Amino acid sequence: MSIDIKSIYKLVEGLSVSDQKRLNMLLSESLSTATNPIFTALENNCDVKCTHCGSDKVYKNGTYKGRQRYVCNTCTKSFRNTTGTFVQGIHKIEIWDKFIEYFLESKSVGKISKELGISFQTVMNWRHKLLSSFENVYTKQFKGIVEMDDILVRFNQKGRRVNNGFIEESRRTFSYTNSYGNRVSKKIKGNRKRGISNDQVSVLLNIDRYGTVGMDKIRRGKMTKKSLERVINKSFKDRLNKNNTVVTDDARSYVSVLNGLNLDHEQINAGRKEWVNGRYHLNTLNNRDRQYKDWIKTNFNSVSTKYLKNYLNYFKMIFFVINESMDKVKDMLSLCLNDKKSYQTF
Repeated sequence: MSIDIKSIYKLVEGLSVSDQKRLNMLLSESLSTATNPIFTALENNCDVKCTHCGSDKVYKNGTYKGRQRYVCNTCTKSFRNTTGTFVQGIHKIEIWDKFIEYFLESKSVGKISKELGISFQTVMNWRHKLLSSFENVYTKQFKGIVEMDDILVRFNQKGRRVNNGFIEESRRTFSYTNSYGNRVSKKIKGNRKRGISNDQVSVLLNIDRYGTVGMDKIRRGKMTKKSLERVINKSFKDRLNKNNTVVTDDARSYVSVLNGLNLDHEQINAGRKEWVNGRYHLNTLNNRDRQYKDWIKTNFNSVSTKYLKNYLNYFKMIFFVINESMDKVKDMLSLCLNDKKSYQTF
C-alpha cells in the first residue's frame, strides 16, 4: 500500500492548531523512540520472560509511550519490556543516548549535568541505576593462570550528611550551613593512619592472562581468612576451576582458603624480593591496580565507599567487557537490559 505524502499534508492542514500540536508531539515521540538506542536494544531482545514469575509464556499487549507491554499466560500479570531494568520509571529517555556517550567517556556528574541541562541529583541517580545493572554482567570463568591479590583503597565518606552538613572526603573537611545562612568548612581532626588500618578498604582483584577480571569488596581494614572465604564463595567460587593455577602473595589467608577449594596455588614472596617465580608473577594484576586508581583519580577525584562496588563494576565494564567493541553503546545496553533485577538492586 503506497502512501501519498501530499494527501497526508492536506489532511494535516485541515486540522485545528491544537490537533496539529498534538500530532507534532506524537510524531516527535515516535521518532525519538525509533532512534533511541535503549528502545532498539529492547526490541532486539528476543528472550522476554515474565518479571513476576519468570515464565516465557507471554504475549504482546500493545504499547504505552513507546514501551511494549506484555501479559503473562501463567500468572496473568502485565508488565513492560522496561520493567525491572535500570530504565524503569526514567523520564527524559530521549537524551539517554547522549548520557551514555558521556558515561562511557567517564565524565564527572557535574560535567554531564551541565552538558545535558539537568540537575546534579538526576545525573547521579541515572549513573547509579545504570551501574546497578553491571552487577551480573561479565561473569565468565577464569582460564589458566589467575593472579589474585587484595588491593587497598581509602575508606571514604564523601557526601555523607552529618548534622545539617556533609563530609567532603577529598579535602578532609566538614561543610555545613550556619545560622546566618553562610557555608562554613572545618578541617576534620585527626590524620590518616599509616599502614593497613580501618582508614582503608580491602578489595579482592582476580585477573587471568586472557583479560578476564573480577573485583569485589572484602572488608574495611585488613583482609582476614573469614572475609576472604566469604567473598570467594560468594563471587568467585563458580568462576574458578580445577584447571586454574592461582598466584598470590605470601599472606597465610590464601593458603587455607584456596587449599579448601582444591586449587593449585603458587605464592610470590615479596618480602624476600621475589617478584617472579618462573612463569608465575603478579605483574598483570599490579598494572590493572594502578590503572584503576589512576582512572578514579583522573575522572572522579574520589569515590564514596558506599558506592565502591558500583565503580569497580564501572571500571570492569569500560576496560574489559566493551573495551574492543565496535559499537560500545549497543553492546553495553544489550548486556545491561538483560538484568531484570537492576531496578530493585538500585
